[in-house]
Amino acid sequence: MLDYNKSLAGKAAQAKYRASPKGQAALARAAAKYNTSPKRKLVNARRGARENGHNVMPEGRAWMLEQQGGACAISGCDRDATEVDHDHATYEVRGMLCIQCNLSLGGLGDNADGLRRALQYVSPFSL
Repeated sequence: MLDYNKSLAGKAAQAKYRASPKGQAALARAAAKYNTSPKRKLVNARRGARENGHNVMPEGRAWMLEQQGGACAISGCDRDATEVDHDHATYEVRGMLCIQCNLSLGGLGDNADGLRRALQYVSPFSL
């Protein structure tokens, strides 16, 4: 019981420090250092592109989802479409996919040749 109370006292002291002007300044410095690192800039850029949906307006996303019935555009996939799929060479939007299908396409090189190679690999194991 003593250890539990001791940890509560430590947490209270930590919260009090964070609320103080000195603690706020320390948190601001840490956040500034974290948010300006090259890795964080890359993560933020990717997040912005994903949230932006590759320049597809919200109405366009809603229209595509309506056309697809809310489901992933890949035939046989029954998951909800959440990602805007686009051609990485031309940036042309192709439709809406679930996250798994979208990541799979990207992992296979985002082209028909990569899909053919994967199909050739798994075909002998299929019944």
